[in-house]
Amino acid sequence: MDLAEVRNVLIRGPNWLGDLVMATAGLRALRVACPRARITLWVRAGLEPLLAGSPDVDQIRGLPVYASRMSFLRNLGRAAESVRSEAPYDLGICLPDSLSSALLMRRANARPLVGYTNASRRFFLDHPVPVAAVGPEGRKAPREDRVLALMTRLGVAPRGTHPSLWTTPGEEEELLRVLSRLGKDGSSQPWVGLAPGAAYGSSKRWPVDRFAALGDALARDGAEIFILGAPHEASICTEVAQSMHAPASNLCGQLSLGAFKALIRRCGLVVSNDSGARHVAVAFDVPTLAFFGPTDVSRTRNNLEGVTILEGEADCRPCYQRECPTDHRCLLGITVDEVTVRARARLKSG
Repeated sequence: MDLAEVRNVLIRGPNWLGDLVMATAGLRALRVACPRARITLWVRAGLEPLLAGSPDVDQIRGLPVYASRMSFLRNLGRAAESVRSEAPYDLGICLPDSLSSALLMRRANARPLVGYTNASRRFFLDHPVPVAAVGPEGRKAPREDRVLALMTRLGVAPRGTHPSLWTTPGEEEELLRVLSRLGKDGSSQPWVGLAPGAAYGSSKRWPVDRFAALGDALARDGAEIFILGAPHEASICTEVAQSMHAPASNLCGQLSLGAFKALIRRCGLVVSNDSGARHVAVAFDVPTLAFFGPTDVSRTRNNLEGVTILEGEADCRPCYQRECPTDHRCLLGITVDEVTVRARARLKSG
């Protein structure tokens, strides 16, 4: 395939925020390889603002989230029609590994269709790529490596693994409006973002009372504390805010995803569980403290130069369980004092 002649590309992006951030390294490489192509990125509804402003994609389309597998199957044609109207495509790239994503791309007439193969979807791909193409880790390799290995099979040269995010003027203006309502003029420094949630499950979360104690310690040092989270994490963020003695701005549910990016970009430090917030911080080169309990940092080991990894000692990790079946020692072993020392050091050096 002559990539320089490709004119219309449809990409099915990963479903998780962090995975989509990590996939931007591949999008950047593809843009350089296909300078004249119109690149459409198809993502789960709600994630569209994450790549707003990116020069690496021309259009971002949202894929509706259906309540059940049956509703998805009933609406498969309708979903495919939303992008099929812009066919024919010269190239389709399916980044998720699921059968449904390959079937959806096929129905959207994204051909030739390229993606990693497995037994269930081999016949839906025009160019099935074995997972071994990533290397000995296969599906356990970091997301950046997996996406770049797929691009390499197309003849796309890698352009580094660092993720790329941007903010738009509208997103910056929204953030300033929210801060103005709170009486924040941006003069206080540094800004510290606390992200106590994690969509995967409670096993990935450092305790709420410890986030609150950390926030109090850094506020006493003069930091402006912002508590960040997605709308479904409202109860966790509220509990952190109410447990703190120092004033903090709980922005959970008050910011769009675009304004959330804009706030993180301005922070001097982000403290997060192994969740989407830390990936956004990495993309903007914001110093970050990240907790790893049931998950393995080697799965996301790229671009950790600005990240301080906080891991508890436990023989049972990594277990990848959503709820801890024992005593959660992997995260309970990380003390507030230890994290405070690390946070102060990052703020001082940042």
